Amino acid sequence: MHPLKNKIFKEINVRGPISIERYMEITLFDREFGYYNSANPIGSKGSFITAPEITQVFGELIGLFMAQYWIDCGKFKPFTLLELGPGKGTLMSDLLRSSRIVPGYLDSCNLHLLEKSHSLKEQQMKNLQDANPTWLDSLDELPDQPVIALANEFFDAIPIRQFIRGKQYWHERLVGKSGDDLQFELSPEFDFRPLEARLKDTREGDTVEVRLGTLDFTVGIVDKIKKHGGIFLIIDYGENHSFGDTFQALEANKYADPLENPGSADLTSHVDFGALIWNVEGVSISPLLRQGKFLQNLGIMERSHVLAKNLAGEELDTHRKAIDRLISPHQMGDLFKVMAIYANRQPVPKGLD
Repeated sequence: MHPLKNKIFKEINVRGPISIERYMEITLFDREFGYYNSANPIGSKGSFITAPEITQVFGELIGLFMAQYWIDCGKFKPFTLLELGPGKGTLMSDLLRSSRIVPGYLDSCNLHLLEKSHSLKEQQMKNLQDANPTWLDSLDELPDQPVIALANEFFDAIPIRQFIRGKQYWHERLVGKSGDDLQFELSPEFDFRPLEARLKDTREGDTVEVRLGTLDFTVGIVDKIKKHGGIFLIIDYGENHSFGDTFQALEANKYADPLENPGSADLTSHVDFGALIWNVEGVSISPLLRQGKFLQNLGIMERSHVLAKNLAGEELDTHRKAIDRLISPHQMGDLFKVMAIYANRQPVPKGLD
């Protein structure tokens, strides 16, 4: 039995069936065998490919979007440039490169990264060493100054709890074991107060997913934005409202059984954007926009045509497929959504207006 699966079995033997939240914490972040501490979780050799790994255009456009917003807000300085879960550092590297053309922008920023994975942190150190980043263990460590923050495919990996509507209240979906296999089980029905409002729009058998840890990340950033100004750009796949079972595993860029080989696959679920901003007050929040529409608003087609002039044959075909993958409604264009949180006194971000 794999050492990580053995750890999970031991915990179940002691505690009984565990929540999906706890299962995700172990399989993704265990210091010895967790998925995000493996050698290459992201990219063609990993379980999934993020937008920055598909084409440099994605990061370049985000970089210019942020630099333009800095200009529109009056060029505050100094300010914190923050990324949550920076992966291999590809997005931030592209972002910094494109924003070099904006006078004073990079000179005014202090780069901070929030990263839990030790192996990814090592890759970030290599890819971003010239930018002199500071790694945070907690958002409590954020400097007391304006912040321009980014979370791309970050919230989908925050562990969830999953609940099935019962006759009156909720059953929690848990991970238990049978022989040498892990299996899903249901708890007895109970009243779960955080889902009290969802009793009105669900029926028996409906599934609702809850990320109780999201507010820990939004509150710290929103506090800086309210006090000093800035913006928090969130890009992820999901909807305005959590509904249905979206818990999934990706291994070698293919869907897999989330209980089959713990530690070998990325575990995610769709983001409930409404829950991200629940109880967030004193700031402005943009409408939820499709990624394809957002990138087109930022000029992705114009940038694509410029790059295509210097390409031919297989390189040109790869480039066109990459752009299509980002914006096509049948690929990432509609599945991924974009939302921004920004100070009330600041202008509406261009591209999200």
